[in-house]
Amino acid sequence: MKYTQATFGEIVEKLKKEFGESVDETFLLRFGLVFQDLFENYRWIYGANREWQSQFYNLCIMLLNFYVSRNPLLKEIDKKRERNPYWFFERNMVGMIFYVDRWCGNIINILKHKDYLKDLGVGFIHIMPFFLAPEEENDGGYAIADYYQVIPGLGTMDDFSKVALELKQDNIYIMIDFVLNHTSNQHEWAKKALEGDEYYQQFYYMFPDRTIPSLFEKTMPEIFPETSPGNFTYLPEIQKWVMTIFHSYQWDLNYTNPNVLREMTGIMLYLVNLGVDILRLDAIPYLWKRIGTSCQNEPEVHKITQILKACVSIVAPGVLFLAEAIVQPLDIVKYFGEGHAIGKECDLAYNASLMVCLWDALATRNVKLLSKTVSKQPELPSCVSWVNYIRCHDDIGLSFEDRDAMEVGYNPFAHRRFLADFYLGNFPGSWAKGLPFMPNPRTGDVRISGTLASLAGLEKALIEDDFEAIQKATERIKLLFKILLSFKGVPLLYYGDEIATLNDYSFREEKKYANDTRWVHRGKFDWKKLQSVQKDPLSPEGQVFSLVKKLISLRHREKTLLPLGFLELVDVGNEHILAYVRTFKEDKMLVLANFSDETQIVDIAFLARLDIVFPLVDIIENKLPYIHDHKIVLGPYQCGWFKECADS
Repeated sequence: MKYTQATFGEIVEKLKKEFGESVDETFLLRFGLVFQDLFENYRWIYGANREWQSQFYNLCIMLLNFYVSRNPLLKEIDKKRERNPYWFFERNMVGMIFYVDRWCGNIINILKHKDYLKDLGVGFIHIMPFFLAPEEENDGGYAIADYYQVIPGLGTMDDFSKVALELKQDNIYIMIDFVLNHTSNQHEWAKKALEGDEYYQQFYYMFPDRTIPSLFEKTMPEIFPETSPGNFTYLPEIQKWVMTIFHSYQWDLNYTNPNVLREMTGIMLYLVNLGVDILRLDAIPYLWKRIGTSCQNEPEVHKITQILKACVSIVAPGVLFLAEAIVQPLDIVKYFGEGHAIGKECDLAYNASLMVCLWDALATRNVKLLSKTVSKQPELPSCVSWVNYIRCHDDIGLSFEDRDAMEVGYNPFAHRRFLADFYLGNFPGSWAKGLPFMPNPRTGDVRISGTLASLAGLEKALIEDDFEAIQKATERIKLLFKILLSFKGVPLLYYGDEIATLNDYSFREEKKYANDTRWVHRGKFDWKKLQSVQKDPLSPEGQVFSLVKKLISLRHREKTLLPLGFLELVDVGNEHILAYVRTFKEDKMLVLANFSDETQIVDIAFLARLDIVFPLVDIIENKLPYIHDHKIVLGPYQCGWFKECADS
């Protein structure tokens, strides 16, 4: 078929001729809404391929087939989301991340703990990778051997679909990882490539000698320099080099091959038809490789993302994309789409800069880098949102911008060294108990592993049985949660943090985990501990748990804390205090957070320029702030959510 200006009509007619009534009015409407972008983006990437037109038509057939086979219950949800495309701005959108085996044993057991999620106030869960992966070399599940099978012992895909559908009845949604940059070397495609099948060798970046790999590596950074130096792995069986930017057992997919895009689109649509609500696009910046670049954030990456989004919009409108793009802030925002593409790529993205700078402020007792970073973040379009977090399953990389650090008086290299030493417990006066991840001797770079509670000082304080240190550590943890749950965006909790879980060093006893310190914060959730925590609200863990529940409950009620509400940083003349106002229409909330371990004061005169009337009440504690000599007094690590008194 030779496409003309009447392309859409030509394709529709051919689909109707081949598939009859399956091409219904709803499909045609959705197809028509995204067709132009889908067609132009596909042609932009693959137009030089002689068969691109027939390949595009085959993609359209795939979309129709997945649309027809979608569960009727999911189709009803689709209709609701078409009427309310910003459903993810609802008040219950507080997320929790967990590994199935570490949190509850297997997939079906998630339903046994549904009431816990509801009681805590969680509105969506991010289930870490549960797809079939090699027992040993799997990168925590991110080296997938089969996208259509579950790890033995965790259940089946039918179990997953059952859980997804049942949770939706309680307005709890599911996010999973769509690992689309690479597969395991044990995947069927990789095995066939290793057997010499040229068709599948073209699914990966494979080369007969080091000529082209050497050209790539001139400008490509190393992701894991300690355990996986370089970006290519030699395959003696076929005497070829394959691109492996993460680990030698993770082969990078070659999206210059349209067959790769077709196969991965099919996997994506299979997953959303199981009942997935949010797809976390793992390692999305790396999808397109180009010699002479860092092989990150290339223009084709955005075109591919737009193609995938258009495909989802036809089959399952309302399914969200989360960009796992841990890159510079100005590059991150591009994954929301630019120009006419705004809202046509990702709906959500990790606010990694906020996470890093929260830990910086805690270590320095100073908010100047945090304030600088937040103030420079661009205002997002109203149709998208940040996902905020204190920590996640991964390490904490110290990825603040060098220019920001210099502007607030820090030497970037020395400051990263200080932060690393501090959270590894090597700096005098440090209260943290972290472990190093992937230190790079050449650059001095090192990342940090550890649970929130251990990095915030609770582990060390408990070991030393220091009552005052235990109190301060508890207040640090509470401070971080108060910021997380009041900041603009969608908050995401990491499992176990809500009960102040400490580092689990047992990973060192398991061969497959022993060399990956990230498993120190990937321990099993202690349900017995939860019961004791619930019975002892005065313990450090009990205080944290009670507070988290209360904060989430307040977030559900307060209009100012909706993701759509505005956030404005406020300079109160004290570098130890982070201050910001959350606003929704006429409703306002002032957040004051003392990152110092000493009492700090703020002159109340600043309230006048914010049009906030004194007196104020801290809605967390339901009490007035302590005032002395016209100044608000904040104790060590104190954070308040202040609103005007109702009768003021």
